[in-house]
Amino acid sequence: MPFLFRSVIFAATCLFPYLLLGQIDTVQALDSVNSPYDEQAPVLDPVEKALYFTVTKHPENVGGIKDQGDIWVSMPDSTGDWGVPQRVAVLNNQDYNAALGFSPSGDTLYLHGWYTGGESVYMKGVSYTVRTDTGWAKPKRLTVKFFKNVAPHQSGTLSPDGKVMLLSLEAFSGRGAEDLYVAYRQPDGSYTGLKNVGDDINTDRQEMTPYLSPDGETLYFASNRNQGTGRDLYRSKRLDETYRSWSAPEMLDTTINTTGIELYFTIDLAQEWAYFTSNQNSEGYGDIYRFRLPPPPVDSTRQIDSLAPDTLPLVDTPLVDSLLISVVDSLVVDTGSVVEVATTPMDSSMADTTEIGYNEAVAVADSVMNTEADSLDRLGWSQLRLQVFGEGDSLLRSAKVEAHWADTTWMGVWEDDSLVVGYPDTLTEFDLRISAPRYFAQEHTFNLADSLVFFSFSLDPIAVGATVKLESVLFRRGSDEMFPESSVELDEVVKLMEENPKMEIELGGHTDNRGNPLANVELSEARVATVKAYLVAAGIAAGRIQGKGYGGAKPISENTTEESRAKNRRVEMKVISNDD
Repeated sequence: MPFLFRSVIFAATCLFPYLLLGQIDTVQALDSVNSPYDEQAPVLDPVEKALYFTVTKHPENVGGIKDQGDIWVSMPDSTGDWGVPQRVAVLNNQDYNAALGFSPSGDTLYLHGWYTGGESVYMKGVSYTVRTDTGWAKPKRLTVKFFKNVAPHQSGTLSPDGKVMLLSLEAFSGRGAEDLYVAYRQPDGSYTGLKNVGDDINTDRQEMTPYLSPDGETLYFASNRNQGTGRDLYRSKRLDETYRSWSAPEMLDTTINTTGIELYFTIDLAQEWAYFTSNQNSEGYGDIYRFRLPPPPVDSTRQIDSLAPDTLPLVDTPLVDSLLISVVDSLVVDTGSVVEVATTPMDSSMADTTEIGYNEAVAVADSVMNTEADSLDRLGWSQLRLQVFGEGDSLLRSAKVEAHWADTTWMGVWEDDSLVVGYPDTLTEFDLRISAPRYFAQEHTFNLADSLVFFSFSLDPIAVGATVKLESVLFRRGSDEMFPESSVELDEVVKLMEENPKMEIELGGHTDNRGNPLANVELSEARVATVKAYLVAAGIAAGRIQGKGYGGAKPISENTTEESRAKNRRVEMKVISNDD
């Protein structure tokens, strides 16, 4: 089978070596912007040249001194200094509010959290607002496919062309605490599933506040990987177009990094000033600082060499856990491993069949995938090959693989000991669902900007007693009304029970320990009833679903902080029977 190699050439500018070599003369505090409170997340407006940032626990915030953060803005004056900040009312409420970044045109501002339409932001997603003649419009939720974050905060950035989003989250395939993840913009404005950027950047410590330089070539981020030195700022050079291959991170100059906490490095579009936050000499609260950058000289172009076949990374390359992102983390085993980098073009007669339906796709796959390999060397389509293993590392011949793109479902076809999926070369990505009777399913997004690979997966058996936390089943505060996005995870539960008709479950509702214990039990029971009603309405027999509200009687974390209490507020699914 032929290998696919590419050589990519970038026009690169100097990567600010003086940030490492002690050539920074003066670091200035933004006295006109900083307050006795905590300044965070500076983001520069490319249109109005304004500085957006977040201030926590400011008495003028929506929630006053208990407010976790409102967005403020400062406009530059004629001398280049920053003016008195003002709150941006439409972007704020009583929860944490922060800017993520601007679109290339500056007409769209991306925001952390989901604005639900009420008084709260659900701090586990991304929203956006558009610039109008009268200011910013009401924020709307942005689709980032299969989004998940179990950390109490998030941070992120956009590439200069807006095609790539980097987020700091605690999510799928993590190395420890918060890691950096990448998502790619789709034609409809949404973003693909998140992919861990890999071990070049991420450690078992925190990687936070990513920022991409104006040329898109250099990543700046904060990390506490050096224990005992707080959080410091690092930089790394991008090595390819996937945003998952990076040079070894280097710590910035000690004029910037101190014994305190440095976060949120950013550079203005003119590349005149760099900004960051630090709590050094500020009584523990963050302030915004800046220093002037000399004009970066234009350097030569750099070339990323093609990999020769004998140097092509195979099993040891950490691709799978960053390529493949599950819908429901608890239902998924992140154990895919790269076996071989290869492509096999398929029959050119299939090149115009992107819109074929489900039955036609199965028929075409049966006729083409079982053809002799030498007849597959045609243009227009390619293959993805997978192996699926179960208990005892045995090959699961009962496994099924479905590929989904647009309105098409493509069923994988067994060829020798592999499942083979075909797809048009015109695709940029598609979704895969891997399932087998009596095993938990996996769902992944395969991004075709990456090298095409041969994968193996291990599925977890559905064992009696296995308990799954339904992370994305969310309710309004103090209510049994589910948020609409809960349907994604519940639909996966429906599929699982349809594929395993003997499976019976117990739904358990849990709260934290605040409030009246009896009322907590009643609330958890009502939420369980809501989830059960959804599953029954989807066709699952009511007799297969038991439910119980436990209130705060079964905590999985201490109830001493808001973060730990949030872990205790949950709905769980436990397998109580799976007889043949």
